[in-house]
Amino acid sequence: MSHIILNGLILLAFGLTLLLSHFGEPIATVLRVIDYPDVTGGRKRHSRPTPLMGGIAVLVSLFLTAPIAFWASDPVPAQIGDVAAMALLIAVFALIGFIDDREELSPKIRLVIMLLCAAFAVNNQPSLTVQFLHFEFSDRVFILGGWGAVFTVLSLVGLANAVNMADGKNGLVIGMAIIWNAVLLFYGAPILLPVLMVSLACLIVVFIYNLRGKLFLGDTGSFGLACFFGTVAIYSYTHNFTRLPADMIVLFFMVPVVDCLRLMVARVLRGSSPFSAGRDHLHHHIAARMGWTKGLFVYQSIIAVPIALHLLSSDFALLAVLLQFTGYCFTLSLCAYAGRGAASDAAA
Repeated sequence: MSHIILNGLILLAFGLTLLLSHFGEPIATVLRVIDYPDVTGGRKRHSRPTPLMGGIAVLVSLFLTAPIAFWASDPVPAQIGDVAAMALLIAVFALIGFIDDREELSPKIRLVIMLLCAAFAVNNQPSLTVQFLHFEFSDRVFILGGWGAVFTVLSLVGLANAVNMADGKNGLVIGMAIIWNAVLLFYGAPILLPVLMVSLACLIVVFIYNLRGKLFLGDTGSFGLACFFGTVAIYSYTHNFTRLPADMIVLFFMVPVVDCLRLMVARVLRGSSPFSAGRDHLHHHIAARMGWTKGLFVYQSIIAVPIALHLLSSDFALLAVLLQFTGYCFTLSLCAYAGRGAASDAAA
């Protein structure tokens, strides 16, 4: 594909995303995807009704422009069937999110539908199945055998729900997505390079609008983007695991996934549903401790710094993983302890 066509597609996607973001409120009103704050001081504490248009803006622009990149290729890539299967699964996850934004699906029903859809896609597309795990800090290769499909399905669905749970502050999930996108531009599968260039342009637009509180990502965006980056990472790994090793993918997704697992276990131990809402996420503790302007930088640094360390040299792979996990635990402990201390002082 010529650089002129690619640059034109990037500009087109940028413009479409800008248009959908700018007119997000009237479009969201028609689609009935407005997020209203809780009047009783509950979980949703934003100041005014906000359109859930971030994910729609990114994904609509991506789905309208990305196919042109493949049609304009000469010849059309042989792996176009793989890409089509990925796109279909992303669209299904985004549609589930869209319905959830409108109707608030039962978490259990939502989970079952996602598992079935992911299982169907993985079963019919071997290139989306992780057959083994290769970490650069180990000489061993962990063969998954017949459990590869199960592992892949649980990873995709688990990631989607973890990202959805992390989507509670402006700039958080979109900021993570920009970091993932930037790294995958250099280390992802070459066939996906045009798509990743287009998606980065879309994400930057929505990031700006989201930081200003003009729109939220919505479940459409959190589920759709999680599936997008999850499938891109898996596809890139299965096609060249030495270029994008498993430990780099761990660094992409560890923070939201570990936070999700922590919350689910804690809620079960309290006798609550693991899918119940709350304000005990990592980002809530960080925001309460230092405000979200600094908090966003801290949260993204926990993800970005270890990734940068790994990119600097594969010899730092294990150190990067340990650094990220330690950074998560230390930040959570520090902010949660400070929050309890402040609450105790106020009560006294």
